[in-house]
Amino acid sequence: MADRIGRGELPDLAPKVTAIREKVEHYETFPELVAVEGEGNALVLMEGAHRATAYVSLKWKGNVPAIIGSSPLMHNWHWYAYR
Repeated sequence: MADRIGRGELPDLAPKVTAIREKVEHYETFPELVAVEGEGNALVLMEGAHRATAYVSLKWKGNVPAIIGSSPLMHNWHWYAYR
């Protein structure tokens, strides 16, 4: 997604991600990203997509705070879809 924003393909998202990038560059802190452990130990991001995109687009080398959840019943959750 960061590449698509950089190419101008997602003009609605660009201002949000750009604003977050600027704050990250000035070392402002944000709430933790929230992810759940999916099938095959893959992490599925549940909250913080704009922040995650900003970090990726900056090639951020620092730690990114995150809360990781896990449940053997995750696949039963209405909003969970691992593909």
